[in-house]
Amino acid sequence: MFQKTLIVCAVAAMAFTSCTKEEIVPTPVAPAKSKSDLLQATPWKLTAWSGTMEGTTDVQDFYDLLLDACDHDDQFRFKAQGVMEHDQMTDMCEPGEPKVVTATWTYTSTTNRLRFNASGFEVEAVVSQLNDSSLQLQFSKDLLGVNFDHVWTFKKY
Repeated sequence: MFQKTLIVCAVAAMAFTSCTKEEIVPTPVAPAKSKSDLLQATPWKLTAWSGTMEGTTDVQDFYDLLLDACDHDDQFRFKAQGVMEHDQMTDMCEPGEPKVVTATWTYTSTTNRLRFNASGFEVEAVVSQLNDSSLQLQFSKDLLGVNFDHVWTFKKY
């Protein structure tokens, strides 16, 4: 009996000593990008523009209605120090116009608002969606004498 107990203890000792715990190394997590960093990380292309007239629930599609086909390839880049570039890319609407128009922009994290001003056209919008590949802005603006709630949707260019 003593011999059986000794054999069981020896086998158990070998089993417990042969197992080693693997060291778990945590995967480093990159710090989350700020919204300002996300805005500057990529050029953006406007892919949708809708508006709802004040006092109604009817959504109007302004993308094709108010933008010419030559505007559909335009690129917007938010750069450091508050510089925004609107590049008409290859399909320019007016060949005599500058290909790239410079504007100013600011993002305020406390209010989650993006403001930009291009040649007197000023927009202050709530950033309703922003990640590595999409940006959505919501703002109210008068359009042809009627106030509309606008939604602009941008995709990574």
